Amino acid sequence: MFPLKKPQQEPVFSTSLRLKHWYQLVAVVVHIGDAHSGHFATYRRVTSKLSSSWWYTSDGNVRKCSVMEVMQSSAYMLFYTRTSLTSQSILAANCVY
Repeated sequence: MFPLKKPQQEPVFSTSLRLKHWYQLVAVVVHIGDAHSGHFATYRRVTSKLSSSWWYTSDGNVRKCSVMEVMQSSAYMLFYTRTSLTSQSILAANCVY
């Protein structure tokens, strides 16, 4: 399993700037096949002001999926976006499903 949200890792590059950020999972790339051949597919989180949902995309196949399907996938690569610690962004970051 991999985290949906994770804190900024220490150390902070600039010692004068100690802002903490959280990182929100926004996409997961999976590889279907073996080391010699296969296919890549993507799970992508789509957000609006009020909600968010996960979508599976593989060539022409696009369908809505559950966060459990995403979390149970065999991740090849994870993509996170940095979330500032303002009250509005914390509220948006808590919309996982």
